[in-house]
Amino acid sequence: MPRWVWLAGSVLAVSAVAAGVLVAGLPHYNLAHIASDKLSASLGRKTQIEALHVRFGRWVMVDLDNLHLANIPQGSRADMIILKHLHAQILLSSLLSGDMQARDVKIDGFSGLFERTPEREPNWRFGKKASSTPSKLKEPSGKVWFPGLRDATITDSEVIYRSAHGQSYVTGLKAVTLHSTSDSTPLVMDVNGAYNDTPVTLQANMQPIDVLRQAGKPYGTDIHAVSGDLSLHLNGTMTDLFDFDGIDAKLDLQTATSRPIMAFAGEADSKITQPVTLSGHFTHKGDVWHLDHTTGSLKESPIRSADVTFTEGATGQPDKVAGSMAFSRLNLNALLGGSSEKPKTSANGIDVPLQVPLKPDPLINVTRAADTVLYNALVFNQAQISLSQMPGRIDVSSMKMNWLGASIQSPFGNSR
Repeated sequence: MPRWVWLAGSVLAVSAVAAGVLVAGLPHYNLAHIASDKLSASLGRKTQIEALHVRFGRWVMVDLDNLHLANIPQGSRADMIILKHLHAQILLSSLLSGDMQARDVKIDGFSGLFERTPEREPNWRFGKKASSTPSKLKEPSGKVWFPGLRDATITDSEVIYRSAHGQSYVTGLKAVTLHSTSDSTPLVMDVNGAYNDTPVTLQANMQPIDVLRQAGKPYGTDIHAVSGDLSLHLNGTMTDLFDFDGIDAKLDLQTATSRPIMAFAGEADSKITQPVTLSGHFTHKGDVWHLDHTTGSLKESPIRSADVTFTEGATGQPDKVAGSMAFSRLNLNALLGGSSEKPKTSANGIDVPLQVPLKPDPLINVTRAADTVLYNALVFNQAQISLSQMPGRIDVSSMKMNWLGASIQSPFGNSR
């Protein structure tokens, strides 16, 4: 979502530049060469356009074919952006007033690659005053530049984010529609696409574009996404729609099998089939993703409360997961061995796998607690364990539980 919403505005910005520069042109001429030179000079990257035709009137009609914007020399492919076709109508007077108004926008065959090289250099820096984040085109007033969109469609397109480690995350956009009746009415978006080849549909009702243009102001969004048996609902605000950042929202998630979640994580062949429900408060700012005041269930284990923080690692460093999770009833038999209520015996019991990676990613520092724990034929009460996974070892800083009326405690320990 972050990069492809930005692309719609960026592609229209290309149209605005082309139309503004070529006001003196005639519709019978192919203006691609002139526009290619202007854009190459403006962006500091070689830009090639096969065809560009502009027809003037109250609404300027722009048709562009086969745009290629070069990648940085160290990039993983020659072109950062490829666009098969763009059609748009732009209100002529809006090119002079500042808030460009567009209708009948059609983007087809867009492929955008946003990547960092192994040296962490981003390919989305343009010109001499490039920043380390995707350009958001700000007006002199400090407002975020974003066109008025009455009707827009994106078809057969994709946005790829490639990390410095070479991992690619692909958002497929089979069919996207955006609609608003004016800049002061809600912006509605429908998406039929995929994430890493896993189908996703998404519906979003968002605040008016006038609010989106106000840099740093929380922007109201109500998003519902579905993938297979996974349903996700986010209702709240974000301060940066373009980078999916500054999120402060209520989250509701449920899945009967967890298969879509594993597919998103790149583990489509995983044998994990656990129902999950979560309802809580979700925030995202910069490298930190946080879920708190969360309840739900993990298979047959009700979650009483959870507070978990995920922090993206710096260059060459692992990610980090920290926090706490409390269960009213933790059924390890169901989580690790199949079904649940049937008591386990020594003959058919389950075991807790203990693997200690030398270079774990992420690093983990968590506390888990449960009123009741079922493990094989054993039943523990008031259990709590605090542990951390570090390179080559698992440290258990504390562990306590009640069993058969006795209190069992261990102040610390480790596994190597």
